[in-house]
Amino acid sequence: MTICEGSKDMLVVLPASVASERVPYSLFSLPHPSNNGSKKRVTLIEPKVGEIYELRRFQFSKGSLFNAQLDLANEKYHYTANQEPLKSTFLINEADRTDGRVMEAGDVHFATKFDLSYCLIGYYYGDSTSVDEKDYELDNGIEIAVSRGRMNCLTVRDYHDHLVDNHDSQWANISLDSLEKALQNVAEPTEEAENTYYKLTETKIIAYLANKVTKLAQKLPQSLNIPGLPADILECAKVTLAADLLVSLIPRHAYFSLKKFSPATDPDHIADIKNCYEKYESYKRSIKQSADEKELLIKAAMTVGLATGNTKKTVVRKVTKKTVIVKKQKGKIDGFFKPAQSN
Repeated sequence: MTICEGSKDMLVVLPASVASERVPYSLFSLPHPSNNGSKKRVTLIEPKVGEIYELRRFQFSKGSLFNAQLDLANEKYHYTANQEPLKSTFLINEADRTDGRVMEAGDVHFATKFDLSYCLIGYYYGDSTSVDEKDYELDNGIEIAVSRGRMNCLTVRDYHDHLVDNHDSQWANISLDSLEKALQNVAEPTEEAENTYYKLTETKIIAYLANKVTKLAQKLPQSLNIPGLPADILECAKVTLAADLLVSLIPRHAYFSLKKFSPATDPDHIADIKNCYEKYESYKRSIKQSADEKELLIKAAMTVGLATGNTKKTVVRKVTKKTVIVKKQKGKIDGFFKPAQSN
């Protein structure tokens, strides 16, 4: 058993096809394709020519930001001065228990396939930046002018040099095959003198993203909690949700351009994202309006009778005092009580 002190050792889970090579891989990074200031650079490896993987980090024994205060009050997790979890990782060889490692870290890195096309999209919309994802909630209608340098028509090799010089120096770690595969997705090709030239265009980029949204909407998990909706509205809701999921990968301007996308051809295979957004938003407004009207009716019903009400009215009756008049009569002793006459 080997004890690894410090954070220089890192546990990485790789696909079987990559791990079987047993060769060292170099890590490199590129700017996050969303141009979002709150997101870190993406860490990448290219184990094989034409295959790019992103290394993502998962931390054990670290709660979410949403429950941070509650976890702190309950002392659920414990951290170092650098806010790293106090956790160790044991890596054991099942065939030989003496062959193992103990690492002073509570996290693991895993490799997942990465589409380099998103980095090209981030480069194309380099002037479209955001502070965080809240900036995606409102479209201010400001058009972003793409600089002419991002619209050059270049060969793959020239594009490679151009990106190294004008975007990020670590593009030098990307092979030409991987770059060409990404360019074929988001750039218009032009054949001339037996050479292929590529030019990034917004039309090709948005069409590529729309195709991604269409496929993603079709493969959303069945366990996804979507309330009972009419069939046509449900499909629009799925497309809307799929497009919103791309917020974490694309610049703000690309997102709003994607929301306005309507396919000119092949509408049966590519989602009409603009129409889906409009129908779904219209449906939500109608539901909200109906709920507001019901609430007003309920309030009106509850307040009926409170002002004028069905309260019983008190009737005030005028009481007249009745005077009883006694009629004078002459009796046998009436003369006895006659008043005395004065002389």
